[in-house]
Amino acid sequence: MKEVGQYEWRQLSIWDFAPKNCVEKFIKSKDGKHVFHFYLIKIKEIVSDNHWITEVVESLNDVPEDVLNWRNDNYRLRIGD
Repeated sequence: MKEVGQYEWRQLSIWDFAPKNCVEKFIKSKDGKHVFHFYLIKIKEIVSDNHWITEVVESLNDVPEDVLNWRNDNYRLRIGD
């Protein structure tokens, strides 16, 4: 069950773009042939058991290290393009 304040990495498809301001991460596949793109979100409100409202994390402040270092420590703060 999701909880308010919980962080989650959201994977982008090859057709999607990351938000202009976000914390993002790139992860290589085990065979090294593919790179997956993620950005960090935070649960803002629980609407029902299977629906919640999220917000894009735009700062590294107060984000736990274990969240930032999920699968590797290769994360970065993206500020508008």
